[in-house]
Amino acid sequence: MTHLPRHSSDRGFTLIELLVALLAGMIVTGSAFAFAKAATNSFQQETRSAAATVAGAVGFRRLVADMQRAGFLSTPNIQRDYVYGGVAGSVCVQPSSAAGYASGIQNLASLSVEQGGAYSPSDGQNHNDAANGLSPDRITIAGSMTSTEQFPIRTIVVNGGNTDIFLQPASGAALRTWGTAAKTDVTPWTNIFAPGRILRVVDQLGYQYFGVIAATSLSSPGQPMIRLGLPALFMQGGTASGPTNPGCSGINGLAVGALANVVNRIRYEIRDLRGVASYNSIYATSTLGVSSPVEDATGNRFELVRYEIDTNNNSINNPETRELIAEYAVDLKLGLTVDSRVSGVTPPVPVLQKFDPGQPQVYNWTTLATIPSGTAGPERIRSVQIRLMVRSRQADRSSALAGPTLGSGVSGGLYRYRIPGTTNRYARVRTFQSDIVLANQLGEIF
Repeated sequence: MTHLPRHSSDRGFTLIELLVALLAGMIVTGSAFAFAKAATNSFQQETRSAAATVAGAVGFRRLVADMQRAGFLSTPNIQRDYVYGGVAGSVCVQPSSAAGYASGIQNLASLSVEQGGAYSPSDGQNHNDAANGLSPDRITIAGSMTSTEQFPIRTIVVNGGNTDIFLQPASGAALRTWGTAAKTDVTPWTNIFAPGRILRVVDQLGYQYFGVIAATSLSSPGQPMIRLGLPALFMQGGTASGPTNPGCSGINGLAVGALANVVNRIRYEIRDLRGVASYNSIYATSTLGVSSPVEDATGNRFELVRYEIDTNNNSINNPETRELIAEYAVDLKLGLTVDSRVSGVTPPVPVLQKFDPGQPQVYNWTTLATIPSGTAGPERIRSVQIRLMVRSRQADRSSALAGPTLGSGVSGGLYRYRIPGTTNRYARVRTFQSDIVLANQLGEIF
């Protein structure tokens, strides 16, 4: 056999050359993987931050919408609306505890703000965030939220301790409420006039009366009836449950021509929902096997929650009244613009004062509903500045970044949120702000 000659260029790779090539390939592949991983982590961090922004914006719009209804078909301050300095107001009967009125009616006001109102049902303690210098407010808004209607009254029957209010079934408000529902279906009415809510009645002369809804039913097909508990409404010829406003003698006759509407009391607060069964899923491991971050498991996350309270300040346990508005909320503050002019001074030019979120005057102007004299009171609020802060789900920063300071010397919020119990774990913060005019009480200066 003849062998062809082999040239030196025809030889294969040596083992050393192969190893060097494999090593070089691994280095290139590893570099590409590290670059892709860094890009993926950055993308995930930005996605989480964007998700927090979107969720916070949606919840913030809900809060703004409720705030715009503050005082709607209600009273801005029931104590001063009863009588102020001996001058008659529009509320007929003084809502005192001696007369049997629940605290929710005694102190009914368009807006109430409590400092340090972040509440945890798991341990019954308020949670002010000392690690970040935060003390979130708790806000209670009163107004007609579940309906925009005033319902004409057909008749009012006071029977012992009960007051039964029969509504006009053929009125426009009633027909709009029935909608397509059968006239034997009480659901449209119980959705509005749920037990524990407040009923407001305006008589033929414009005086207001308030009572607690005990039950709502159909006394006959197509005839909605609302039953109030004690104290009974003050009817002409009857006995009032407390001192009456000068000039007010009670609801005339069978109350034909009087109007009724619901008043809701909506509360917003930042809460730890751990231990609330209906929210267990937000702390659990996901179906993809990805566990919640460590700050979720150690009690360092809070949510902005909206729920309705009754006249005893307890949660109304209808499923639709408890809502998670914004996850990972860290702070909620209100600022105010108020009319501080002295009553009776002419010309009636408003004297507007502005208080930034966190200033102590905010709480004076929203919690003095029972003070019969002076200027501070929720009825004089003209606009509200809301500031809501939410953080991203996981800490992705290792250093702090100081937030702004307002001219009044109070904090203007945070740029980064330190996870409590850590020294170098910071999450980014998104801040939402809006200035809302309280149109339902413009000009009120009791």
